Amino acid sequence: STSKCATMQIHAVTDQCSNLHLNNITITRAHEFKDLGVIIDENLKFTSHINHAVAKASVRACLIRKCFVSKDVPTLMRAFKTYVRPILEYASCVWSPTYTAAIKLIESVQRKFTKRLPGYTHLDYASRLRRLKVESLELRRLHSDLILTYKMLFGLTSIPASDFFSIPNHTHNTRGHAYKLFENHCRINVRQHFFAERVIKPWNSLRVTPRDFNSVNSFKTCLLANDLREFLVFT
Repeated sequence: STSKCATMQIHAVTDQCSNLHLNNITITRAHEFKDLGVIIDENLKFTSHINHAVAKASVRACLIRKCFVSKDVPTLMRAFKTYVRPILEYASCVWSPTYTAAIKLIESVQRKFTKRLPGYTHLDYASRLRRLKVESLELRRLHSDLILTYKMLFGLTSIPASDFFSIPNHTHNTRGHAYKLFENHCRINVRQHFFAERVIKPWNSLRVTPRDFNSVNSFKTCLLANDLREFLVFT
């Protein structure tokens, strides 16, 4: 369907590409396009997607505060985790930001919600998270990156790990775990912030045992024991 098609130029060169045609009809050019629920822009910064997700999540968080008769904190947090957080985390491995402004914008949804919980107004954000026993959204996105990396390396997804990562042959002789990844040199920021590149340093830094790689659940548990604050903008 020509009307449902669009072309978008994703390239470091600013020169415009020639028009593309389908059945002798020129396909419309687009600066951003929504595919499988993710808004992709030509700069690959995913600014529109982040703004849309934050706006939608903020409205839903506000509705929870207004519509829930109960002011029980565990109930409100359960509602937040169920109805708000998935909006901010859907396909985060694709669009997870590395720019401070975008990270702060996403975090503001959880920050404002927890600030208005009964008995939590006087606490700072870090203290609220510890008391509620929840992680920051930034840390959860990093965990999602690491879990996807684990699934790819151990063949638990249909995504070939070899298309994204290189595993050096000498990893068994190095310190740390035996599944360290080769770190590439990135010439441009877009590539440096891409999932397959940004996850390498935190993955290689993990302090894990062979037993932690036995299952996804074991790996998720070991992530909670690892201090990954050095890879976060906000700690």
